[in-house]
Amino acid sequence: MRITENNKKNVFVTQICNLIIEKATYFINLKDSFSLVLSGGNTPKDVFIELSNKKYLNQINWGKVHFFWLDDRCVHLKSEHSNYRLAHELLISKINKIGSINYINGDLSPVDSLKDYRKKIFNYFGKDGISFDFILLGMGLDGHVASIFPGSNEFSNKHNIVVKTKKKHNNYKRISFTLKTINNAKFNLLIINGEHKWFVLKNKDKDLPINNIKIDEIIYLNEK
Repeated sequence: MRITENNKKNVFVTQICNLIIEKATYFINLKDSFSLVLSGGNTPKDVFIELSNKKYLNQINWGKVHFFWLDDRCVHLKSEHSNYRLAHELLISKINKIGSINYINGDLSPVDSLKDYRKKIFNYFGKDGISFDFILLGMGLDGHVASIFPGSNEFSNKHNIVVKTKKKHNNYKRISFTLKTINNAKFNLLIINGEHKWFVLKNKDKDLPINNIKIDEIIYLNEK
């Protein structure tokens, strides 16, 4: 696992974008497609803004890119709390041609949203061999990943590829990849912003979801 640490936000964001470009180019050359899984939050927001710049838009064959989401709240697609809305507004709407956009449909009920998202994943991969090319991961201060929280029922789910959370977290039910799906990805990038999260990451407690996933690379921003 490679760890890159820096203390300048613009360099941090550039490193993330460059790695996405590198992996997109590799997988498109290898198999003519690239499945990119996005996250929500402030740090991915900066990445989306940077990727939407012309210097990056022209470096990826977006017509071969297939977007998916790591998790999302069960809210309307236009809600300010929607991870889909964030990515669409800042990045996807700026791209002329895209392979596919496989979002979690919060306009449906949580049960129907789960079924719909599972169907989208199966339509792309088939029933077997589900392995996303690149997942952009973040982590909460409690060590949660995606919408898999410490002590939750979803934490111990070892069979499904995607789940609906049974409890509300911060007032929202959510649809999320399971740890199994995250660990089956070909490349997982974890982005960490701030020393408080870094201290959480250094805690090796197996009860934290973050300590139960495969991480291929970490890019860490430690602003002074």
